[in-house]
Amino acid sequence: MCENERLRQLMNIHISDILRYRDMADTVDPEDALRILADRFIDNCGVSLGMRGFYDYCAGYWEEKLDLENNPALSEKYHGAETFAQFLPYLSDKYYEGLLDEFDSCAMDKVKLRDILVSQLMQEDDVKIKIILCAGICHCLSWANSGASWLDHYPKEAIEQGIINFENKTLIHYRQYDDFRRYRSWQHIKVTDSTPKGLRRLVERWPDEFTEEEVQHFILLNDRLVELQHEVMDQVKVITTNLQEQIEKGFHQYDAFHIEGNIIIEPFEEDPENELLATLCQFAQYNVIYANDNTPPERLGDEINEERHWYANWSGAFHQLEKSQGLRLCRAFCNLFEEDKIFTISDIMKIKPEMLLPDVKINI
Repeated sequence: MCENERLRQLMNIHISDILRYRDMADTVDPEDALRILADRFIDNCGVSLGMRGFYDYCAGYWEEKLDLENNPALSEKYHGAETFAQFLPYLSDKYYEGLLDEFDSCAMDKVKLRDILVSQLMQEDDVKIKIILCAGICHCLSWANSGASWLDHYPKEAIEQGIINFENKTLIHYRQYDDFRRYRSWQHIKVTDSTPKGLRRLVERWPDEFTEEEVQHFILLNDRLVELQHEVMDQVKVITTNLQEQIEKGFHQYDAFHIEGNIIIEPFEEDPENELLATLCQFAQYNVIYANDNTPPERLGDEINEERHWYANWSGAFHQLEKSQGLRLCRAFCNLFEEDKIFTISDIMKIKPEMLLPDVKINI
C-alpha cells in the first residue's frame, strides 16, 4: 500500500474515536474479550498469518486485565496460562489438538498493527468489538494523550499534503508539535562535562531564542491582535446594549439572542499557491467575548475591562519574549499561535497583520 493511500485510510478514522473506545475498556469483561479474540484467531488459521498476529497482540492487554496472578480461581480455570496460545484451548470450541503446530502467530511492527486496526474499525459496527480492538492495540503502541504517535513514520511532505486533502486536525497538531518543540527554551538542559554526548547534541540543536526577524514579526501580529481585541469587545458591547434596549421597548423578536465576538485569520485571495496556509486558517479562530440577552451590562463592562488588561505570558514557546524583549503577548496571540496548535513558526511568519480580522456573529 502506498504512503498516500495509507494516510488516507488513517484519516477515515478519527483518533479521538479510537481513544474513546480505548478508554471504555472497563465496560468489557476480559474473559469475553479473550473468547472473541480466540475465535477470530482460529478463524484466520490457514487464512491470514498477519491477522493471527494482530489478534495475538491484541489479546496481551486483555490477559493483563484478567490478572490471573491475583485471582486463584481464574488461574486454576485456565491452568495458569501465561500466553494467548496457552489460553486458546480453554477459550474457544473451535480449538483442536495440534492447531498451533500447524498455525502459529508472528511478530508485527506498530505500523502494521495500526493499519490493521484502522481496516478492522472501518468494517466493524459492533461497539464491543471496537472497544476490544482499540484497547488491545493501543496498549501495544506508544500513545500521547492526543494520539500523535499514530502518525509516526510519515514524512513532512505527506503530512502537509494530508492536511490539504483531509483538513484533519490530528495531522495539523502533529505537524505543529514537532516544530514548536524545538523552540521551547524552558526545556533546555544545562550542558556540563558530565552530560552524555547524545543529550548534548540534542540540546545544541535547539535554538536558544527566536531570530530578530521572527521577533519583529511577532510584535506586529501582537499589536494588531491587541487592537482587534478592543475593537471586537467594543462592537459586542454596543450591539448587546442596543438589543437589550430594543427588548425593553417591546421588540420581543430580540428576546433571545447571543453574540460571539471572534478574531479570525483570512489569507489573501491573490495567493493561491499557499494551499496549506489557507487550509490551516480555516481552523484558526479566537473567541474574544460572548454575550446574550441575559448578560447584565455591568458584568459585560467588567469582563471587557478585565480582558483589556490581560496578558498571556505563560510558560510556552513564546515565554522567553517577555524576558528578552519585554513583549507582553495578548491572549489572542497565545491562543491562535500556540495553544490551538495549528501553525508552525514558518506558518506564522507568512501571516500578515492585515490577514487578522474581526468576526462578530449575531444570532437572534
